Amino acid sequence: MLRRNILSCISVSLVGALVFCASVHADVVFGKVTDFSRTPLAGVEVTVSRGTETVGVVETGADGYFVADGVAIETSDVLDIDFVMSKFISTSESLVVGNTIVAECPDVLMQRGTGTERTLTVTVTSDSTPVPGARVRFKRAGSFPIVSYTNGSGTCSINRLREKLYGYTVTCDGYVKLKGTKQVTVSEALPLELEPE
Repeated sequence: MLRRNILSCISVSLVGALVFCASVHADVVFGKVTDFSRTPLAGVEVTVSRGTETVGVVETGADGYFVADGVAIETSDVLDIDFVMSKFISTSESLVVGNTIVAECPDVLMQRGTGTERTLTVTVTSDSTPVPGARVRFKRAGSFPIVSYTNGSGTCSINRLREKLYGYTVTCDGYVKLKGTKQVTVSEALPLELEPE
């Protein structure tokens, strides 16, 4: 009888732990914004979005850090984070929320100037089915890579592109890595197809 009660308590505890883990979400998204010489940038407007829904708008402080709290992001959500400041080229990052209550955005580097920029709207599919959470990376010689993650529709934006030749890679669990090149001349849609492993 005692053994049965102990096993029953353990079972209830495990079920409770599983329910808790399944509902974990991020309440805070934070990160740091600097220029290319790593000087912190204060006053950068940071907009955090999930799909078409804006979940937070904040500004960076004197130390270049931003904190968007109370955002209630679910595990595996893909966030688009836009950074805007006068006299700097606007930029954006994508972030896949993990199983945590705090989501950290990688350090963001903003470049001074305006210049002509192009945006590619990348759609990643496999057998005509959208692939969410795919990591899309663009890089040209002599520049930092630009990385974004596809949303639930298999789409992401690659911003800050110059009219140059870029190499790209697309990776996602369960799919063969895709590599290629793209000569950027205009802002346009770029469909990409992944093959299952």
